[in-house]
Amino acid sequence: MLAEVLAGYLETSTAKPGAVGEEIGEAWGMRLARSRGDDEAPGLARLVRMMSELGFSPEVVEGTSETELRLRSCPFLAVATENPRLVCSAHLGLLRGALAETGVPLIATQLDPLVEPSLCVAHLRKAGAVGGGVGR
Repeated sequence: MLAEVLAGYLETSTAKPGAVGEEIGEAWGMRLARSRGDDEAPGLARLVRMMSELGFSPEVVEGTSETELRLRSCPFLAVATENPRLVCSAHLGLLRGALAETGVPLIATQLDPLVEPSLCVAHLRKAGAVGGGVGR
């Protein structure tokens, strides 16, 4: 309930809820990754484990120009459905912050929210490649 109240307030009280969501998410991702400093999983596996423990049911699909991280479950689905600009941007920021903190040479360039009823797709590229944002 608290998540719904806070997300609803931030979504309607700020001119750029997506930017606020990304900022909140990046701080969250960095803090989570830092708190898991004893996790010695290599690179992307560390992010996948963290996202799995959060309830996102991630699946990695590697392509030639990018890696997709398919999030098959959203632990914030009800809140995201009502406040997608804020919540989905926070999830993009979460990925960005966690990747930066763990030193994985990838950046989350875009998150396609709810491409299916229970699927969001994050696009990851090698650091330094051109980025995107939350798309719908």
